[in-house]
Amino acid sequence: MPDFKYFYEYEVGVERVKYQGDQGKGSCPLGTHEDVKPSFSFNLTNGQCKCFSCGWKGNAYLLAKALDMKNPEKMINGEAPVKNGHIHPKKREIKGSLDIIAGKYIDNVPAQHLQSLPRLKQMKVGYTDDGLKVFNYLDENGKVTGIKIHKSYWVEGDKHCQIYGLNLLQDYDKNKPLIICEGETDMLVCPNNAISFSAGAGSVPEDLSPILDFKYIYIAYDNDTPGREGAERLAQRIKTESRGMKVYITNWSEYLPEGYDIRDEFTKYKEDEEYQYKELKASIQNAVEYKLPSRGYDVIDTSDLTASYNTPPEPIVQYLLYEGGVSLVAGTDGVGKTWFVLQMAYAIASGTEFLGFHVNKKDVLLIQFELSLEQLSNRVKAVRTNFPEDTRVQIARFDDNDMMFTDQWQKIKDTVEDVGLKNGVIIVDNIYTSTNQDLSDNNALQQILSMIQLIKTQTGNSIVLVGHHNKSSNHDEEPILSKGLIHGGKHLTNYVHNVFQIGDSTLGTDLRRGKITKVRDEHCELNGMAFKLNWNREEVLFERGAVITNEKLHVMEAKKRWEMEVIIGFYSYANGESFNKERIWKFVQADQGWMPTKTNYDTKLSRYLNTMIKWGFIYKEKRNHYDFNHTELKQYESENT
Repeated sequence: MPDFKYFYEYEVGVERVKYQGDQGKGSCPLGTHEDVKPSFSFNLTNGQCKCFSCGWKGNAYLLAKALDMKNPEKMINGEAPVKNGHIHPKKREIKGSLDIIAGKYIDNVPAQHLQSLPRLKQMKVGYTDDGLKVFNYLDENGKVTGIKIHKSYWVEGDKHCQIYGLNLLQDYDKNKPLIICEGETDMLVCPNNAISFSAGAGSVPEDLSPILDFKYIYIAYDNDTPGREGAERLAQRIKTESRGMKVYITNWSEYLPEGYDIRDEFTKYKEDEEYQYKELKASIQNAVEYKLPSRGYDVIDTSDLTASYNTPPEPIVQYLLYEGGVSLVAGTDGVGKTWFVLQMAYAIASGTEFLGFHVNKKDVLLIQFELSLEQLSNRVKAVRTNFPEDTRVQIARFDDNDMMFTDQWQKIKDTVEDVGLKNGVIIVDNIYTSTNQDLSDNNALQQILSMIQLIKTQTGNSIVLVGHHNKSSNHDEEPILSKGLIHGGKHLTNYVHNVFQIGDSTLGTDLRRGKITKVRDEHCELNGMAFKLNWNREEVLFERGAVITNEKLHVMEAKKRWEMEVIIGFYSYANGESFNKERIWKFVQADQGWMPTKTNYDTKLSRYLNTMIKWGFIYKEKRNHYDFNHTELKQYESENT
């Protein structure tokens, strides 16, 4: 069995080691982060090891590979101890000043390396006798302040996170972008004004003042999760210290492998100048500006304002959904919201008009929580017959509704990433069944909205949410569609960019009401106007009909329909002329069946006339004198016909 104690202490050079039985603990040897409080644990029996700070875990063999040690396979074969490995520089005999020590390492750099990478000379890069890179940290005057062995430890100097390239900053043009790379090697091969930090993506130097004079900063960390998260932390720190600074996070192509970095760029196209750094250049062009969460009012330069908002976002579905936007489709139970968004999904995926509105074709992912697979399959079969055969909509069905919303929305985020959907449309049916939390609680709702914002920002997708109306027993008090009906309240409706509401109609089972109650296009002529939605059950399609001038008619209770028969009958009897109370009294007396009771006709008639005024069919000219609202009455006649 290998001598793991010898391996970890002397071959690897783990510092500050303490033992408790067979378990040792010391400083992390990977050199990717500061390890002020030793967090690297290893087992003397089986060689297993883990850093509880950076998360790296494996065994002696994997660690030997990670540190580029010679013959790591000997740890598998059981030949103990590993010989001819890299003895940590701390274990070497070090004599003389930092400059003298650094000079010894510099002497080992091959001349061809200095010719191909002049920055090696600027940064006084060296090599150990056994081939490890030596990074010399220099102050503003070029004096050596620290010596770090690549993928190992500091020989000498301050081990806290430092700026690598500090000595070059004074010569960089402050009006040109400064690139911050994830590691020293990336910085050395970067063609731009560049620096890096000594502790990788996870740490930020205490003093950032040397870089705050630059007008633009681009953070070009590795194409992996630690790189993206580290870039976000660094951007936040820079913006916090200098709010006027323009900070961008580079956006590597989605087709590049996980972990891709600037060093890969240099190596991949080393012999081809035409293509060298093309991916890096593209990532800079596609970089996203980092914005701090607002602490109050945003302050923006007028030139930036006009540049940013000169071109409005392109519509995906005219008036209903825009590029980078979040839309809400809400309605009462049983009104057909799922049919509606399924039709919308296929319209967007095929670039076909939706409700007569223009559509720009996009990839679509529909996330469904409510329907069974059988139900979903039957609906898809019915809807897709109305669209081109090659129309493709991806559907993800979730049925674990007992999960906490954080898990559900993390699952949605993971699904979007797994599918690889970028700059497309995500439809979530519906927002309430995605969580078991009470969305009338603003705190619970805010956590979901934050996740939605994260998904939208990271993927560039536009999002459609399906919502519900609050349940109400008093139909007369909510005769028209309005944002106030939506469960989730103002907190939800203020967040989304567009709101489309669907309501049923008492005038027919195949008739619905549609209304755009929020739209980012100020020129939308339908904003706030109800229109008929014809539900074609045979073709399984919603079709937009005429504008509704009196929406109250469509929510009238069936038991009150006799009241409409009275006014329509009297309208015809009076030839549409103005009338007094006595005239309609005579009309009513001609057939007492119009009134539900036999006594107190005067009181009943007064109440009836007041109801007609409230519904908008008549109006009062003076005491006991009335006139008809001809437009509303004729519309009601035509709709009932």
